[in-house]
Amino acid sequence: MNSFRSFFTANAWIAFRFLSGLVFAGMLMASMYALNWSMSADAFGMVSQGKIQVLRQATLGLGPELEAVPDGAVQTSLPHRIEDANVGFAHFRLFFNVNATPYQRNLAMCVPRWSANASVWVDGKVLLSHEKNDLDFKALFRPTFIPLPLQLAPGEHRIDIRLRTLDGAFPGLSEVWFGGHETLARECGELQDLLVGMRIGGLFLMLFITLVAAAVFASERDGLSLGFALAGLGWCLHALVVLGWLGPMNNNTWITWFMVTRPMTGFAGIYVALRLVKRRHSSLEWGLLGLSLLAFLVLLFLPMAHWQKWLLAVASILVPATLIMGVYLLWYASAKSRYLSDFAFATSMFFGVGANALDLARANDLLPYSALSMTHWLAPLLGLAIGLLVVERLVRYLQYKKEASAQLKQELATQKIQLASYHEELQTQREKTLLAEERQRLVRDMHDGLGSQLVSASALLKSSQSPDTKSAELAELIDHALLDLRSVLDVFSSTNNPDINDRQDAVSVLLGMLRHRLAPVFRSQAIEFDWQSEPLPHEFLQGDRDRLQLLRLLQEACANIIKHAQAKLVTFRIHVSDSAIVFEVRDDGRGMDASKAEPRKRTGQGMSSMAARATRLGAQLAIDSSDEGTCIRLNFER
Repeated sequence: MNSFRSFFTANAWIAFRFLSGLVFAGMLMASMYALNWSMSADAFGMVSQGKIQVLRQATLGLGPELEAVPDGAVQTSLPHRIEDANVGFAHFRLFFNVNATPYQRNLAMCVPRWSANASVWVDGKVLLSHEKNDLDFKALFRPTFIPLPLQLAPGEHRIDIRLRTLDGAFPGLSEVWFGGHETLARECGELQDLLVGMRIGGLFLMLFITLVAAAVFASERDGLSLGFALAGLGWCLHALVVLGWLGPMNNNTWITWFMVTRPMTGFAGIYVALRLVKRRHSSLEWGLLGLSLLAFLVLLFLPMAHWQKWLLAVASILVPATLIMGVYLLWYASAKSRYLSDFAFATSMFFGVGANALDLARANDLLPYSALSMTHWLAPLLGLAIGLLVVERLVRYLQYKKEASAQLKQELATQKIQLASYHEELQTQREKTLLAEERQRLVRDMHDGLGSQLVSASALLKSSQSPDTKSAELAELIDHALLDLRSVLDVFSSTNNPDINDRQDAVSVLLGMLRHRLAPVFRSQAIEFDWQSEPLPHEFLQGDRDRLQLLRLLQEACANIIKHAQAKLVTFRIHVSDSAIVFEVRDDGRGMDASKAEPRKRTGQGMSSMAARATRLGAQLAIDSSDEGTCIRLNFER
């Protein structure tokens, strides 16, 4: 139940954010339409104060040289968009009245929007003439202020306007403002500053964005940066075309640049939206690329007379496609990413949809020709979205750097601990190596020095011409000392013994050496020696001291048999089980008194030494003796 409630709450919150974004986008588009309408020639300026007169009626087809109205001339309302761009020139005649008030004798007119290369006459007198030159790009789509002749006589006057029509230039004439020179200059200048200022400001803002995005793409090869760079490049090129800053060019070249650059930002903007969504849409990206290439390929083979229709057709595709991508990006920002930059870019897409929809409506006579273009207002929103994206990426980078630094510190601490451990292991290994080398040196010295002297002394006593009892006892004592010395040397040498490997433990190797040294001793005493052993575990008696104690205990047991048992057979066995390891030395000699077999009551140094060694090894020593022989058991519990 709790999981269902949390799931419902999370989805409800996502739906709330998504619907809130849609409502905000709808309000933005509605306010943009209201702003666009309020800034048209109907409402901009001081019309409400009665200081500016708006001329809305004109006769279309009546030139300045004609007094009478010719056939074909029609009355039209301004603003008026010229449908047939192939007529070459379009003629408009308007009338205005001048009052007798002195301050209204210094007059002027302002045309918020008209086609380029306009010529103007007042009462047949030329005020403006550009019809013989190439297309005046800088005057296209921007307000024009025209002072009227001074001291016009009171009464009715006429204005003749001749516009040059050109395919792709969207020819037409807006309302005409008429009024006092000072007031009209101020109002027309404000309108021109607004339009040109927004275009120039948007140009420099988008130029900065383009350079930054191109630099990021050059270093990171990031698809999102490529999309922003292409969108900014298309925007900047189109703004330069509209402002006339690309240098001198003929009419066809200017129109070609205008047509090519106008939809570039739209295609690139959809690509940016696809890249903002973390889930890749490769098929859509390739489809978008194919659509854009197909559109420009069609333009390449299309006659210039149809370029305006081509641009409207492309806009009719891009506007709904951008709207769909804006809704999709808004949903993604609400449900998946939750970054402000995604919300801002989705809002920018809605604004772009509204602005281009207004341009499309104006081009199709659904809005007045004088309605202002709002597309250049999109630059601040794009700048805001890109700024948020940069800030968010910077924050994520700093957070990643912080986490990476913490992880690096943790890894360094771990490596430091490991290095300390390795150093300690190396130091221990070095000490072991030095100890092993020292032990080997001692073994060699004892073997070559003391061992050789004991062997020589024993041989000298045994070769004496008149051996006596003391000499025999002394030789026996030397033999035992020599056997004990060899046991010590065997234990010291076991560390580097090549016979010790994964298949054989060190104790087994030492016991084999002991067997090899005891066999000749028993043979010299005419005693049969039987050795039966099982493999010992590798972990049995790891220390050299314990191994030496075991060897000396077994040697003592064998020495006692040789001295006292008068045995004919000695059996040595090792039993290994899951619960114990038992060493057993048995003889068939005359046995010994049971009372002397008790470790606590016996007085023999050999038996006491054996008991003490068994205690140090943590084993139990048991002695069973009878007339049939003696059995010594050494039991190690596991």
